[in-house]
This record gives sequence, C-alpha cells and structure tokens, in this order.
Amino acid sequence: MKTARKHPATSAFLAAPLRLLLLAALLAGGCEDDDDGGGGGGGGGDFGDRDPTHCAVAGDSIAVGYGDAGAPWPARLAAMLGCPVANFSAGGARMTGQGPSQVGSAIGSKAGFILIALGANDAINGADPEGVKAVLGALIERVRAVKAVPVVGNVIRMTGEHALFDGNVDAINAAIGDVCGREGVMLVNLHGAVSEGMLQPGGLHPNSDGQEAIARAFHGKLKGRVE
Repeated sequence: MKTARKHPATSAFLAAPLRLLLLAALLAGGCEDDDDGGGGGGGGGDFGDRDPTHCAVAGDSIAVGYGDAGAPWPARLAAMLGCPVANFSAGGARMTGQGPSQVGSAIGSKAGFILIALGANDAINGADPEGVKAVLGALIERVRAVKAVPVVGNVIRMTGEHALFDGNVDAINAAIGDVCGREGVMLVNLHGAVSEGMLQPGGLHPNSDGQEAIARAFHGKLKGRVE
C-alpha cells in the first residue's frame, strides 16, 4: 500500500476532518501483505494491466489430477477463493523442462498471481538442484517483470514404490526454499501439508484428501490477497 502524501491543513478546524478522511481511505485500501515474503504484490500492489483477482497454475500431474483424486487442487482453490484459477499444468512436466513454457502461458492469461508447483518430476529424473535453482530464479524474475506475483509450492513427499526418490525430493525442496528465501517469494509448504495417508497407492499422486490439503495450503497464503 502506498503511503499517502500529507498536505498542510489551512486551519485547526480542517485538520481533524482531514485526518479522519485519510484514516478511512487507508482502511478501505485492502488487505496488507503479512511478513512471509509477499514478493511485491497483493493487498494494493501495482499489477499494471493484470487482474489481481485471477490466478494461473504451472504444474504437473498432481495439479492436473490423477487416479482417485477427485477435483484437482486448482479447481478446489478457485472454489475456496471465489476467484478464477486457470490451470496450465501437464502430466510429466518438470521445472527444468516444461516450466518456462507453462509459466509463459500463465503469464499470457493476465492473471495477477502465478502459482508454480513443479519439481516432483525433476526429483524422479534426478535433476541437478542447482539447475532447478537457476530455472526457478529465472521464472520468478519473468513473473515479476510483468507485475504479477509469483507463489511457489514445494514438492510433496513420496512413499511406496516412489520412496527411493524421496532423498531427491529433499534436495529439490532445499533448492526451492533457497530461491524463495533469497527472492522474498511466498513459499507454500506442500511437503508438510500432505501426509502419507493422503497419497494414492504408489506413493506419488495425492488422493482426494491430498488434493484438498494442497488447495488449503495455497489458500492459506492467498486469502486476503486475491479475494
């Protein structure tokens, strides 16, 4: 929220009403960002020609929905926010692969908030965490350049037949956390939000409870910013 410029009052009689009007304007200006790394936007930020009531998602099959998952989390998030959430996700997508093209599509939607939820397939394919850092940093810069707000979700845990990749998940999540911390970007802790019981057999894709948990985790960061 921009700080209002103070104008000298012409008399003591006018000063009090002016202060009251200023206070009313400040209170009506919308929600403020909290101190979790807002990334420059939301709550009265400058979105240019973008729509601050719209979100767009770049993600993988977890965001598309797979198997016994019910509605995917972007659709659930839209219902929670009462605002549109465009989904540009695709099965098998990687941060270091399809990430740039997906984020480009999300940017093209004119959404004010770009949600990046990639990294699981990078972990499965043994991607270099430093490469993930480089790509994510570039994506964040690209999103901010168009006056949108980047919001990044880390990778959920992997169990069952996918448990052998869980060490890679930790490394990818450390890379994601480093970039978000350095850049002051909102980080959504999906790894902590989705428990083992929220995964389908195979230990990779969330079930309906897992999809709900992901939606609620993003909603927790976006509530008061997007609405």
